[in-house]
Amino acid sequence: MIPTEANGMVTVPGGKTLVGAPEGERKWMRDHYPDAPAILHGTMVPMRAAHVDPFAIGVFSVTNSAFADFVSDGGYERPELWVPLGWRWRRAKGISAPAFWDRDGWREWRREERPVVGVSWFEADAYARWSGARLPSEAEWERAARGDDGRRFPWGDEFDPAAANTSERWLGRTITSMRDWQVSFADRRPWRDACLTLPDLDGDGQSSPFGVRSMSGNVWEWCADAQFGTGATVPERVCRGGSFGYPSWSARVFDRGHHPPWWRGLGNGFRCVRTPVHNPRAE
Repeated sequence: MIPTEANGMVTVPGGKTLVGAPEGERKWMRDHYPDAPAILHGTMVPMRAAHVDPFAIGVFSVTNSAFADFVSDGGYERPELWVPLGWRWRRAKGISAPAFWDRDGWREWRREERPVVGVSWFEADAYARWSGARLPSEAEWERAARGDDGRRFPWGDEFDPAAANTSERWLGRTITSMRDWQVSFADRRPWRDACLTLPDLDGDGQSSPFGVRSMSGNVWEWCADAQFGTGATVPERVCRGGSFGYPSWSARVFDRGHHPPWWRGLGNGFRCVRTPVHNPRAE
């Protein structure tokens, strides 16, 4: 049985874990998205073994309700919560809440139970500090999503559109190519007319092996890791898990995105991790 903590986290045991794309993943991409550009293959790294210490991770992405507590507690006015560059960015831009929060047309996206979006890596990191937690490393995030057996999705190797909030869900069918996705979904931009994030897929979705939910699709989740080699003056930050705006390739547990730390996309959210406190009396 997976232990669940009162703060909405589950404990993931430490040990050796698999990180990265297995052999043959390029073939999977060619079979499912024959016109996929080569750059998509560059988001994956070859599978390798990594050691991860035990940690606790949020069962769900941080919600609007939880983030509102950070805002009301003055989180945007407390420099000790922010990395120096993030604090300078916040002050220069006058940032005091996530993007979209003050726009009437986006109120549905702000419902309490939905994942918070429109938050930069700086904001996510500040929230994590405020809550006594931190952002997960890529290795931690991937272990929580895939378990021990090198699977492609949190539930197994075959894509299940009922288990992931990706663009397939909103189209109601399989996406057959990158062009199909571009023309049928991305160019139409359905998120302008309706909220496409979901509170949780419990009941019509599936958990990861450790009981963590919504790790495929819904929102890209910021990780602690920097992405180097992009040519950016300030290192970009990695995000994982795909989103409602992308098809199944993005929902694979080893797929990676990256953005500047000030990026505040409609499809970007996060979840937190904590390192369990060792209690010898409990042994």
